[in-house]
Amino acid sequence: MPRTDTLSWEDYRLLLEVARVGGIRSAADGLGLAPATARARLEGLEVRIGAGLFEGPAGALKPTREALVLLPAAEAMEARANDFMRLAATEREAPKGLVRIAAPSLIAEYAIVPALGALKAIHPGLYFELTLLSQGATQVGPEIDIALLPFVPKSDDFALASVVTVNWGLYAHRDYLAGRPPPLGIEDLAAFTLIGMEGLEIESTSTRRFFRNLIGFAYDSTRFRFRTDSFTRMLAAMRAGVGVGLTQTPLAARHPELVRVIPQFTRALQSTFVLRPWLKGVGRMELVHAAVLKAIKTYAGQS
Repeated sequence: MPRTDTLSWEDYRLLLEVARVGGIRSAADGLGLAPATARARLEGLEVRIGAGLFEGPAGALKPTREALVLLPAAEAMEARANDFMRLAATEREAPKGLVRIAAPSLIAEYAIVPALGALKAIHPGLYFELTLLSQGATQVGPEIDIALLPFVPKSDDFALASVVTVNWGLYAHRDYLAGRPPPLGIEDLAAFTLIGMEGLEIESTSTRRFFRNLIGFAYDSTRFRFRTDSFTRMLAAMRAGVGVGLTQTPLAARHPELVRVIPQFTRALQSTFVLRPWLKGVGRMELVHAAVLKAIKTYAGQS
């Protein structure tokens, strides 16, 4: 009659090894046991089960029907034991490995890159891939681990979602504005060189919609006497005194030569900072997620 006391992991481990290699001596070698010890342990296991577990010649043992019933449970236990050891090792070791991040260009350059540099100095085993998203992006590739999304993602695509609000406004170099009557409304900008977008960044319908929501009128490249293909170069043009352009308020505040134009014109745009759900609990992912989120919120004035 089988005994009902609980089998240990070592019992299951021996059962698995004998089933895999087909012999007690080979299984003992693999587990670092003396053959006599492995044999005695297997015989004890058979007594506890109340049935023989293997049959056939010594070097070519085959699992019995009773053993075949037990093997799936043994394999599941082995998988859990391996997971336990892997997580334990991760907690003991310094964070290391690849983290893939995606974000729009301005925040990527002025908030995320400095945060990653600081993390890298503390945890040299970390390394990163940073992908730029257009402000009108509506999706992100499956390879991305962490992202600042200019859209609201599907609830099952990401976890640890945090909403970040960044204000935008119109700015120009003080020297460009000197001697000019200040514009009082959007319609007055016709008398100024307006800096806008051109090229791939503005070609998608979603990006044009984003730009229209920002500036308050449908995008028409003929309105812009200076056009470039990124918000980063738009900022450079403003700082060079080319004309009036649109940029993020916290970024403009870093450049005292830039003056706010039409102060009542402001846009508060929300983005979502997220992590893939299956990466929750992975040490390096949560470390990077927390550090970058803090940097983004500090940049946006939400810390």
